Formats: sequence, C-alpha cells, structure tokens
Amino acid sequence: LYGFDADHNDNIPDIYVGADYSGLEWDKVKSVRLALRLRSALPVYNKKVNYPEFEQIKGSDGSDRFMRQLVETTITLRN
Repeated sequence: LYGFDADHNDNIPDIYVGADYSGLEWDKVKSVRLALRLRSALPVYNKKVNYPEFEQIKGSDGSDRFMRQLVETTITLRN
C-alpha cells in the first residue's frame, strides 16, 4: 500500500491505498506499507485454524492446517 499526503501538504501520509486507487498522486506518496503472510513448509495443526483472509487471496484462511504469521512494516520515502 502507498501512503500519501492527500490534503494537508504536511508530508505525513493521510491514507494508505493500492496502486490502482484513482486519486493517487505519485508525487505525494510519502511511505510504502508492506505486508507478508508467512506459511509453514508443512501442515502443523490437526484441525482447521481460522485466520482472516489475507489481501483477498483465496485459500489463505487456514483451512489447510498450515501455520501462518503476518509480518508488516512501513517504510518512509524521501521524495
């Protein structure tokens, strides 16, 4: 996601949106937010574990018994 200073011109991101957002002005992008969901190599649980769906990706809800961990970070850009 891209954080951009939508209305204050204070160099602080007001909203985080995807690259397909129609109102995104690239010269006002101040940060990038990265999110990864890591998954174990092998199934670990004996039954289904409920995870929220990740970034609208089908099959990321935990029904396959794999362990998952969400990792997020936000990086400030120097424009």
